[in-house]
This record gives sequence, C-alpha cells and structure tokens, in this order.
Amino acid sequence: MRTRYTLFKSETEPIVIIMAILLVTGTINVFSSSYVLAAMNFENPYYFLQRHLQWLLIGIVACWICRKINYQRLRWLMFIGLGINLFPARGGSLCGDNDQWRAAVDCARPSEFSAGGVCKADGGADGRVLDLGGDRQRAFSYGA
Repeated sequence: MRTRYTLFKSETEPIVIIMAILLVTGTINVFSSSYVLAAMNFENPYYFLQRHLQWLLIGIVACWICRKINYQRLRWLMFIGLGINLFPARGGSLCGDNDQWRAAVDCARPSEFSAGGVCKADGGADGRVLDLGGDRQRAFSYGA
C-alpha cells in the first residue's frame, strides 16, 4: 500500500502562510517608506508603524472572530444587501447629482468604475464627461 505524503496539514495552512508573508512584507514596506516622514512631521519615527500595527491587530482579531461565526445562519442578510444594491435610496447621494453619476458610469469601461467613483465623490468638479463626436471621454483637470 502506498503512503501519501502532503506538504501541509490542512487546506487552509498554505493560505495562512501566504497571508502572513504578505502582512510581514506590507508592514516592512509601511515602515521603510514612512520612517523619515513620521520623524520629521510627527517627531516619532514609529508613528505610521504603530498605526499600521494597531489596524493589523484589529484585522487579525476580526478574522479570528469571523472564523468562529457560522455564517450560514446569516444568509438572511444577503437579501438586505441585495435590496440596498438593487434599489438605492432616492435623493442626494455622495456622488453628487444622479444624472452626472450615470453619465460618468455609462462612459466608463469596467476597469474604470472605481475611478469614476473617486472623481465623482469629491464634488464632481474633476470628473466631467465630454461628448466628443459620439465618443465619450472623461476630462480631468489637474491643478488649476
């Protein structure tokens, strides 16, 4: 009889290892890129590292709590989220006038949906839509 050897003990172990590597790498990047800025502006070279570690700890605790929750019992929340997405509230929105927002989304390719949200969320001044010969393009004004 052949014995089967596996590299990991469970299916989730490689995911946890990869996540830990990414968290450590991200923390090193945050610290190395913000050390001088924090030392000059906040008189504490570890300011951004401390904030990052606080949020990292909150995220790890949230993941641990979510791991313990039986989310199958929360399936009824799916219908609330679906209702919010399908039937948004009428009236004012964070993105300005609803017609402007629809025009910005209509001209955007799928990869630009987040860009449309960002340019409309700041008041709509930066992301106006121009109609240039049937081709809709987004015009940005950088600076003045």
